[in-house]
Order: sequence, then C-alpha cells, then structure tokens
Amino acid sequence: MSKPFVLNRHNRLVFPSNFEGDLDFSVIDTELQLEDVVRRDFEAKAPKGAEIAERATQGAYRTKYQLLRDMALNLFWSNRFAITMYDKRPMRWRDVPKKRSDIYIPVLQPWEDGADKVATITRVYEELPAEWDEGVESRIGRILGDVFNNKRHHATSLEPIKPTIAEFIEKGTDLAYTLAEYDPDYPVYSFQEILDCNEDIPELEALQRMAMVLHNQSPWDRSRGRLASAGEIGDDDFVNASREHNATWRAWLAGELEALGNHGVRVVPSATNFLLVLFEGEVSAETVYNRLMDAGYIVRWLPGQGIPQALRMTIGTEDETRGLAAAIRAALAG
Repeated sequence: MSKPFVLNRHNRLVFPSNFEGDLDFSVIDTELQLEDVVRRDFEAKAPKGAEIAERATQGAYRTKYQLLRDMALNLFWSNRFAITMYDKRPMRWRDVPKKRSDIYIPVLQPWEDGADKVATITRVYEELPAEWDEGVESRIGRILGDVFNNKRHHATSLEPIKPTIAEFIEKGTDLAYTLAEYDPDYPVYSFQEILDCNEDIPELEALQRMAMVLHNQSPWDRSRGRLASAGEIGDDDFVNASREHNATWRAWLAGELEALGNHGVRVVPSATNFLLVLFEGEVSAETVYNRLMDAGYIVRWLPGQGIPQALRMTIGTEDETRGLAAAIRAALAG
C-alpha cells in the first residue's frame, strides 16, 4: 500500500490494509508461492460456506455479530484474487475483446446446495440477538446478506491465474458469472466513505468497512446474476472482464510520472508491483519523500541502497494511486 495509514474526518487513524488486500508481488516468484501466501492471509482465517451453515445449525453463534463476522471472512476469501490481483468490470459480451492476451474472465464452479445453506444461515441470523447494537448490526447484515445470499459460486475451486477470453471460449464447458443487465451508476461506497465509517464499537466499525468493500466488489443487482458457459452467454449479456490490477495502475502511474520529466523525474521500467522513480532535478528524492510523508503517503527512500535519488513506490488501489500521483505533483511544485 502506498498509504498504510490515514487520519479520517473523525480524527481517527485508519489502516486500509485491514480491509483491502495487499500482496507484495516483488517477493513472490511462483504460482505456488502465491497460493501459499493467499492461503495464509485469507483461507486460514475464513470458514467455508458449509462450515458457517453447520455452525448455525448447531447453535454455535450467540449473536448477529459473530455470524456476520464469519460471513464477511468467507466473502473476502471468495474474492481473494479479485481483491488482490485484478480489476474487474462488467462488459457487454458483444463488446468484450476476444483475442487480447491481457483480458481475463474468472471461471467459476456452482455453489453446491448454496440455496439450502443460505436459507439455513438466514433463518438462524434472524433469530439471533445483537451483540452490541441492533440497529448497526442489522444495517451491516443487510449489506453482507445481499452479497452472501446471492453468491453463485463455490470459492474453493478458484484459480489465481484466470483464462483469457479466447481460452474460455475454446474450452466451451467452463462457467462464468453473467448479468442480464448492468447499471453503471449502481451506487457504491467511495474510498473516503469507507475511511470515514464511524461506530462506537471498534469491532462493528471494522465489520462495516469490510461490508462496504465487499459491496463494491459486485456493484449490480446480484439477484440477476447466473453462471453460464460461453455458448449460453447472449450478445447483450454482461460478463466480468478482468485485467491485472498491478499492470493497469503501474502503467497509469508510470505515465503520470513520466509526464513530469521537466522536473527531472525518470521512471525505471518495472514488471513488479512497485515503481522505482528517480528524482534528478531541482527537487530531490529526499525532499519529495518528506513531503509525501507529510501528506500521509509512505514510500521508500533508498540512500542505503546507494541510490539516494530514488524512491520505491508500491502500487495500491485506484484511489491510492491517483492520490499518490497528485501528492507527487504537489511535492514537486513545493
């Protein structure tokens, strides 16, 4: 993350890494290493949908919060690759590029007995008391419930490397998530709204942020979603076309910084999740580093590596990356 902590409008420290996935791909060399890291950071903490249903049936949950917490962890696990590796955007099937090598589509397996499990969990949830605040827990429950109850796929089978559109079409039997219609103005939470979430109970504040992030992962009428093979997708159906997050925003940030060449800024080509940026003009890397720190952005200044004119900048979320670019422009302007 380029911004590991921020001060929100309630004058409270917030750590975005607590609710947004952040993997340092510069230390991951193989798909096996990636799977190990994801298993450690997501799977080890998350109950499966069947486990939640079983716990609910056995009376293991005493309050709404306890059940909602497990639902949120399960949903983060279900979105583990979408959150950390890809930017997904619904596209009309007729408009999806079919031959590009940088456009992917998630292949999904139907959630076996999903409707029965959801019915069990919903019934138990409605009977549980709140742990602290009925109004807040019910509000969070509405957000998480809409996401969880309309989940169509089984999360265990997800692969980190998605097939291209051409591979998906050629296979023919794989299933992808589709929508009959999509509203690009469907309401989502802004990054600032997520940061400014404020509850009296810290556990509920954290859970509210998780719910808002998960809502933003599928900003559409989830009840209209279905799984379909390539041959079953109509020209006017929408699919979740994905691009690698790091590649997209690394290229964007590099372009923004290269436009500052008249300030002596030079970007070293990169294939990782960070950029090495050289400041060889009137404003030094150390000065930019300090000004970014004052603005709330932490990057790495590298005098200890023998390149005091360089800063290492990790690629964060879209909002963070845009904010970092704006902060660098301001730092150079003084």
